[in-house]
Amino acid sequence: MRYYPSLVSQTRVFLVEAQDALLSGMKPKMSELAISRLRSWGFEVLLKTSITDVWAGGIRTDDGQTITTNTII
Repeated sequence: MRYYPSLVSQTRVFLVEAQDALLSGMKPKMSELAISRLRSWGFEVLLKTSITDVWAGGIRTDDGQTITTNTII
């Protein structure tokens, strides 16, 4: 977002991970560092969360949370 600072207030970026850590094949410290860095950049990191439904306007997670979106990657 550093190249488009005016979009920061209009943009939310989620990383949804079913496991309880990122980079699970690496040392736990690396996972913690990655999560910390992503959050410092404004990412919303959801651990131990699965996506149960996807449609053109959003997603639903296994805990019932609905996230509306225009873009899903």
